[in-house]
Amino acid sequence: MKAAVMIEPEVIQIQDLPIPKVSADGVLIEIHAVGLCGSDLTVFKGQRAVGFPHVLGHEASGKVVKVGPAVKKLKVGDRVAIEPNFRCGVCEICRRGTSNLCPSKETLGLTLPGCFAEYVKVAEPYAWKIPDSMSYLEGALVEPASVAVHAVNNLGIRLGDSVLVLGAGPIGLLAMQCARLAGGEVTVSDIATKRLDLAVELGADHISDGHDLRERTFDRIIDAAGMPATFLAALSLVKPGGTAVLIGFGGRPVTVDPTTVVRQEINIKGVMACADEFPRTIELIGKRKLQAKPVASCELKFDEIERGLRLMDDKTAIKPVVLL
Repeated sequence: MKAAVMIEPEVIQIQDLPIPKVSADGVLIEIHAVGLCGSDLTVFKGQRAVGFPHVLGHEASGKVVKVGPAVKKLKVGDRVAIEPNFRCGVCEICRRGTSNLCPSKETLGLTLPGCFAEYVKVAEPYAWKIPDSMSYLEGALVEPASVAVHAVNNLGIRLGDSVLVLGAGPIGLLAMQCARLAGGEVTVSDIATKRLDLAVELGADHISDGHDLRERTFDRIIDAAGMPATFLAALSLVKPGGTAVLIGFGGRPVTVDPTTVVRQEINIKGVMACADEFPRTIELIGKRKLQAKPVASCELKFDEIERGLRLMDDKTAIKPVVLL
């Protein structure tokens, strides 16, 4: 099979690799669409350690072409979105319903060979059927959308709450829509005019370039940018007793005075991937309640994966999606 193999930081080669062998409870998926993510970019740039050679990619959809003998629900020909985080399912953390935090978790494209390939194998529970009305491109966006759904589920929005989304990238735009579905009045803040224009198209109640936020506060805040400045902004802009959810993370430490957090009873929550939101996310996209396709900024061919990563690096593209 054809695969985009990273042989060292910032160098990807198209190589011919063996098609993966399917386990008894597994399925082989022919990849039709795969999204490029910020975490892919950190690995590509050498900011996150992996072994080489390595195949990136974890936001993907495709068609089942082979099933193991123990597979019960899926069949050849089923169209699926791939949930890329594989949990043990038996540890205390998994049993309490937070399997996204499983310490034994393996992830396609990070600890396992990823989806920048013509075929990938997964265990049956991690391949979710998508409706015929959903394109493969939309199917590849289920994974980032599920992160947004998980974030808003942790935000505790009440009807009419004022919500601020910091960062109008793919996750921020998806989270904005989820927050509105939950009953929030949502302001989206970003420094890029084109991203704010897209936020308006997708239903944002208000937009801001950040300069007019100093005199305002919000019941709930989503930091989808993951920068030290946006984290500090979230703490300064959230109302007393309010909640700030952190989705993005930039890997740089931030100095915070805990006095403000204590005296204002500010709730700070981190969110990692998704827990059990994959089916709900597929439903929301399938019923067009959540518009995923517009966050795909460009469509690329398989041999343009490295170019897509460089477009993300120089901020030319928000969310490239490769179609096979």
